[in-house]
Parts: sequence; structure tokens; C-alpha cells
Amino acid sequence: MTLKDVARLANVSTSTVSRIINSKDNSFASEAVRNRVWEIIKSTGYVPNVTARNLRLRDITEHTRASNSIACIFARVKKTIDNPFFTQIARAVEQQALAMGYVMTYSFTAFDIENIAILDKIMTGPVDGMVVLGRFDVATTRFLKKYTNNFVYVGLNGIDFDCDQVLCDGYEAALSAMDYLVNQGHKTIAYLGETKHEVRYKAYIHALEKAGIPIESRLAINCESSSNGGYNGIQQLLDTNPTPPSAIFCINDITAIAAMKRLREAGLKIPQDVSVISIDDIEMAQYVAPMLTTVGIPKTELGAMAAKILIDRIEKGHKLPTKIHLPHKLVIRESVTKYKPSLKVNIKKGESNMSYFGNVNWEQIKARHTAFWKGELTESCLIAAYAPRDGAIRGSFPRPTNNKQDCIKWWLDPEQVIARFRDDAQATYYGGDAFPLLNCNLGPVCHAGYFKGSQPQFESSIWFDHTLEDYDDLEFDPHSFMYKTAIANAKAFVEDAKGDYVIGMPDISGAADALSHLRGADKLLMDFMDQPDKVKQGIDKVLGVWEIAINAMQDILSKGNFGGGSIAWLHTWAPGFLGQLQCDCSVMLSPDMFEEFLLHELMVQSSKLEQCLYHLDGEEQVRHLPYLLQVPNLHVIQWTNVISRRPVTAFIPVLQQIQAAGKGILTGCSPKELPILLENLDASNLYMRVWVRNQEEADAVVKLAKHQSRFKK
Repeated sequence: MTLKDVARLANVSTSTVSRIINSKDNSFASEAVRNRVWEIIKSTGYVPNVTARNLRLRDITEHTRASNSIACIFARVKKTIDNPFFTQIARAVEQQALAMGYVMTYSFTAFDIENIAILDKIMTGPVDGMVVLGRFDVATTRFLKKYTNNFVYVGLNGIDFDCDQVLCDGYEAALSAMDYLVNQGHKTIAYLGETKHEVRYKAYIHALEKAGIPIESRLAINCESSSNGGYNGIQQLLDTNPTPPSAIFCINDITAIAAMKRLREAGLKIPQDVSVISIDDIEMAQYVAPMLTTVGIPKTELGAMAAKILIDRIEKGHKLPTKIHLPHKLVIRESVTKYKPSLKVNIKKGESNMSYFGNVNWEQIKARHTAFWKGELTESCLIAAYAPRDGAIRGSFPRPTNNKQDCIKWWLDPEQVIARFRDDAQATYYGGDAFPLLNCNLGPVCHAGYFKGSQPQFESSIWFDHTLEDYDDLEFDPHSFMYKTAIANAKAFVEDAKGDYVIGMPDISGAADALSHLRGADKLLMDFMDQPDKVKQGIDKVLGVWEIAINAMQDILSKGNFGGGSIAWLHTWAPGFLGQLQCDCSVMLSPDMFEEFLLHELMVQSSKLEQCLYHLDGEEQVRHLPYLLQVPNLHVIQWTNVISRRPVTAFIPVLQQIQAAGKGILTGCSPKELPILLENLDASNLYMRVWVRNQEEADAVVKLAKHQSRFKK
């Protein structure tokens, strides 16, 4: 068989066959022609004239190889033609091998290993080495160890195996895709593909974390990296997310192309409604409509390099395992666009009674919240259920990460805060006793910034440098940046709200906690022992500033809060003057020290308020409960569920003790925990907050609370 014979059988010129075999440029021949030539080469067993080639290269070394042949294993697909990404790499392996005097005798998949005919073919016609395309399992590992000493792995995920590897880093490629989506303004981004041991999924998670975007498990669809996986994965995504994400990151192009088909069938436009991006840049990506934006993987180069590395190992050119990384490239086409909010809920500034935010019955909700603070609820516990609103699409407001001034504006500029809040509120369903609340958020215990010399920081959160050296230096600064900002923002929020929403009091609770901000927790703890009188003096100074600040804020906010007060992050409203008490630093104190240093703080603050609750943050504070229950004007204790700790249902005896002392309970829980809490607690002064996946679930939670609430009195 000669080059001319191959050309005649393929019905092309000999120069075309030569270029297909020897050139990396595929533009001169169609894919159909290239495939036809390679099939003829494989079926006829044609091998280029190695002797002539070696003479041209002045390579007169006597080769000792057994057969001048290699094989290719597709480890990730059931058929060798199922995935065009690996098919193109395999073609490049074959092309480079031929150029070096080797023929790829056969290719098969990892699923064929148990096939007797395949094994018989290997035994009767052994090859000198193998190229493995994609991550392989234990069975493939055993197969490789049994039948060859020479093989090279090609893929996007590095493997923990002592072998040659040619890689294009899938993690970095996925980060490029995700960063592009985030930079286009998207913040509800779904993932389609495999999740277990998959670096592209890890990159998806890390990109969201880096951008400050909440990770929602319902947006991560674990499916096969295939056409079927992409098509069915979109169906699952739509089933679990009534409001589709603004963008989808697919693990590879064939998954993305099938996903786009299902999105179009669902009546969604790409990219107007949903942007789609993926990884691979297979040939088909530029021919679908719209053309697919993807991260290009150098498939031809991966295959060629794999062949070179394998043959070099066969010919004893190297012994130690070699790992080579090739670069990727973002290929921007048509399937991704900048995020543009499509507000399907009609937002009209200034409408009364908050009606456009979920058609809540504010008068009824206000009456039930009032009854909660009095311990006089009937029908059911106070139940607030939150869910994504059907048909609403959230905007994108990525948090800045580099420029300090941009970070400050993101946190504190009232226009930006209002824009984020209104976007979130229009996309939220408020079920039961829930209602829209804007959090006047200047960071935890922000009144630490009302003192001279305080230095707040604005990066991933709002915090303070530890600048307090002497408690005598504590002095209120009404011109401080934080105090002036708090007052100005409160006025701006009231001006904007006009009955659309309630505005929460900034977190200006906790005198000892403020000292912890300014002094540093480690120094404050030592001060409790070394200079207790100074600490008490400092607490009294902070209490004086707290009283000035909370009265000023109440005068402003009560005008927008229907005469009452609110703590937004706890989703609560109360008639009259409401405040939050807290002593987070008490988790590090004994009950005796709590009584000596902190009980006084709580007594003073509660005496200045009409309604107050205590923020009990962490089960370590339970030991202080006997003192908390002594605070006469403390109406409610808010139980905080701490991540990675025991659930709220593990503390039912503690919650019962709180109610037995005449205090109400405010806490959050999952839908599964709700029946347990309702069974064991008195609903007359119980407030439960639940977050669910959709409006239907929110309504079901409210209905369950009405049916299962129990009243002990």
C-alpha cells in the first residue's frame, strides 16, 4: 500500500493525503475528507516509508521496537465516536505517530476491556504503547499494568498515577469561563456536568466564592458530560428552579450544545434570557446558533504531544514520568451577553402597603408581629417563609475585591444598597408573616466606629483595626465617618421606602463587643483579669454612645417603619422602640464573669427600650441563660443556628426553658425541622423563619404551621 493507493481509494490527490498525514493545519480539507482518509489508512494498514524518513532525518539508529504500533483508549466514553473532543485528540495522536513511523493499530474504550475479542486482538497483535484519553478507573489501571509498560495519559484533570501526562488544566480553563460570566454581570450561574473528583466543578465553586456570590446547591446539576446529560440536566435545572439562572457553565461543548437545545424548547432565548459557556471548542461549536462561547483546549497539540512523549518512552528516550501542561484560550462568540435584568415583576417606586412585593397584607402581618411580642399569637406561630419568586430574575451586583473606595461604596453608598435591595425584593416571595426588610447594614457592632481614632476596614466585610490602647481615650465622635454615614443612609432609606418596605436598625448592640472590636478580643480577655475596673468604665462609655446613636436612629427610622422598630437581619418588626442586645464575647467567659461584667450592660440597655431581644449566638452561651432570663424587659431570645454545629432541634429543652420563663423565641429552621419544633414548643410566642426552594413550598410551610402549631397555655 502506497500513498498513491490511499489517495486513489479516498478520491483525493496524493498531496492532500500527505498534508492530512503530516500537517497540523486542517483548513485545506473538510472534516468528511479527513475522516475518509484516516479510515482508509487504518483499514489498509498503510504506514509511511519509515526508512526514507529516517534517512531524511539522518536517523540511522537501529530500532528495536516490536511492532511500530500503538493503541488509543477512550476512558470516558462508551463509543470512540461519542465525543468529538477526544476523537480530535485521537486523530492528532494517529497523525503524529504516522509522521514518526508508527501506526495506531486500533482504538477502543474503557468499556470494551471486558470484551474477549478486544483482548484477543491485543494478545495476537501487541502494541508498543498506549495513549489513554480521559481519566481512567481501577479496571483500566489493572488493564494498563497487565498489557503495557508504556502509556501516556491525556486530559484536563491531573491524575495521581506514576505515568506520563499531557494536560490542559481544566481547573484554570473553568476559572476563565466563570470569570468571564462574572465580569459580564452574572451572579445566578448554574453548573452542568459531573461533580465528583472534577476540577471544573471545583473551579465553579471557587469562582463563586471569589466573587462573593452565594453557592446554591440547586444550581449545580450533577449529570453525565454528554449530549444526554446536557439535555436532561437542563430539564432537572428547570424543574428545581422556577426562575432560570442568568447563565450556565457547562463542563464541555457537547453538554452545552444539547443544553442549548433544551433551553430553546423551553422558550428561553440564548443569550437574551440565559447565557451559556463551556469548555473544549470542538468544531461544531462555531456552527450552532448562536455560536458557542467556550474555552478552547489545544486538542491537536495535546494529541501530537502525547504521541511524541509515548514514542520517546518506547524508544527509551526518558524513564522518569513526564508531565506537560498546554495553555487554554477563551473563545468569545455569541452565546454569552452582559447581564440585563428582566424584571417580570412590575416595580413602581412609592406604592403603598408594600403590595408590589408579594402582595403581602401588611396590616394583618403587623398585627401578628405585635401579638408575638405580647405572647398572644393565635391560629399559628409567627411563620415567615421565603422563596425565589416565580418568573422573577435577579440582577447582578458583584462585590468589588481590589479597589478600597469601590468596596466602601458597595457597602455604604445608599443608591447601591437600595438598588441591590429592590432587585432582591422583587425576586423574593414573602410567604406567611414575611415582608420586605432593608438591612441598614454598616457591619456588626458598627457603633465601634463612632469613637475617635477608630479605623473601620471595608473589604470582604466591615471590621475594625485594634486601635484602642487606653480606655481613657474612648470618646464619642459625632463627626466620625461611620456615624455620619449611618445617619445619612437612614434618611436616604426612609426617603426611598415610602411604604414599600421596612428599614432595619443598624447593628449597634453590644458594649463589650464594641470594645472587642476596638481593643482586640485577646487583649480584652486579658483586661477582664488585669484591669477589670477599666473594662467596666469602657463598657459604661460605650453604653452612653449607644444611647445617643440608637435614639437618633429611632427618630429617623420610625418615620419609615409605621411607628415601630425593626431588626432587618432577623426579619422582625415590633411596635414602639425595638433594640437588639448581644454579648458575643461571652462565649469566652464564665457565668461568674458574665454576671460581673455583662449583665449590667443588658440591664441598662433593656431599660431604655420598649421591646428588646437577645441575640444568643452559639450554644456556649447557654451557660449564661439563668442570668439572661433575669433581665426583666427582655421579651425574646433569638437562637442562632451555627454552621457545622448541632441543629436547633437538639436544643428543645433549652428552648422550652426559655418559654417557661415567659420569653419568646425567634429562630430559623429547615422545613424538616419545623414539625419537630412545633410539636414541642408553645406557638403563642414562637417565631419561625424558613427558606425554601419555590413559592409552592413556601405556601406549604405556612399551611403546615397553621395545622401543627400547639398552644400550651
